[in-house]
Amino acid sequence: MKFDIIPHIGASGINFGMDRHQVRQATNSPFDIFRRDESQSLSEHYYMIGIFAYYDERGYLEALEFSRPAEPIFAGIDLLALDVLQARAMFSAAGPILDDVDGPMSETLGIGVWAPDAKDDPMAEVEAAIAFSPKYYEKYPKEPLG
Repeated sequence: MKFDIIPHIGASGINFGMDRHQVRQATNSPFDIFRRDESQSLSEHYYMIGIFAYYDERGYLEALEFSRPAEPIFAGIDLLALDVLQARAMFSAAGPILDDVDGPMSETLGIGVWAPDAKDDPMAEVEAAIAFSPKYYEKYPKEPLG
């Protein structure tokens, strides 16, 4: 299923700021509830469509993570069809890139990608993408790369 990402807004009608009930209605798909760690709010994994929904402490959507079978589309490109080098080039065209060992992200676009082998292989295939609301990553400080 294709999800067109609109920077800092959401993807295909699943918008940041929606509550859990609204996200469940918009996805119309089965899900599991989980917590990545004790410091985070409960999240949902819509496993049939490849989406993880992350909520703030008030229960409002603040980020969407995509893995296959989802097709997260930005600027006409499926982000999961990119390698890390291609993602870096795409993001750097929009402004400074923030990076960690698992892949680049752009606060300007509100989009990032994850590749478990990114540290060792700049051509590693992207395995997940995230779209996030403004200021989402302020609680996860990163160093700018360029």
